[in-house]
Amino acid sequence: MGRETSGLKVALSGLGGDELFAGYPTFADTPRLSRLIKSAWFVPMPVRRMTAQLVAALAERQGSPDAGRKAAAAWAYPDALPHAYYFTRTLFPPGQLERIIEPRFRPSTVNADGVTLEPTWLGWLERTADEARKMEPAARVSWLEMRTYMASTLLRDTDSVSMARSLEVRVPLLDTPLVEFVGSLPDAARRRPGAQKALLVEALGDLLPEEILAQRKRTFTLPWEEWLRGRCARG
Repeated sequence: MGRETSGLKVALSGLGGDELFAGYPTFADTPRLSRLIKSAWFVPMPVRRMTAQLVAALAERQGSPDAGRKAAAAWAYPDALPHAYYFTRTLFPPGQLERIIEPRFRPSTVNADGVTLEPTWLGWLERTADEARKMEPAARVSWLEMRTYMASTLLRDTDSVSMARSLEVRVPLLDTPLVEFVGSLPDAARRRPGAQKALLVEALGDLLPEEILAQRKRTFTLPWEEWLRGRCARG
């Protein structure tokens, strides 16, 4: 939603709604992958590698090829990432990741002083996962979403794209008092089985039309394949 006042363009963003009110599929996918990872520890590694494609096929039936790929990675490499959540968000799952990163990307590296250790990206993920384990399941995923995907991707992209268009974007759902209040609630208060963003819907139900409240969540995935296969690619 946008408005122009005194020559300044201002837009309100709903960023934070999915993270705070459990709107992402990751809130359901993370517990499933967590159970899969726990089961993987009871199976020898060679057997896991041999059956990874079977796990992928079973996961695809319930989700998508991407879900199958990530489930297979979690099954074959259960210790590659410090939390099941990271398997749901990874672009290159373990098994593919090693082909593109350098060996220096390990949990920590020697700091400039030559004595202390400075965490690399993997060490930072481990630290964030340790903080999340103290929370309830839904609160845990909410914390991980806000500390990783939202902070490193969504807020950064929103800031850079809006500045490129001289657009001021406000994020009212990330207002500090609201984040602290919702973050203090138990899982039962912020999530309902079969309902998307249940707490937010209950709070705004009398302000929004039913057709809005009943809509399924839609993505805004950019059509990279269409662009790459289109005139730009042929040109």
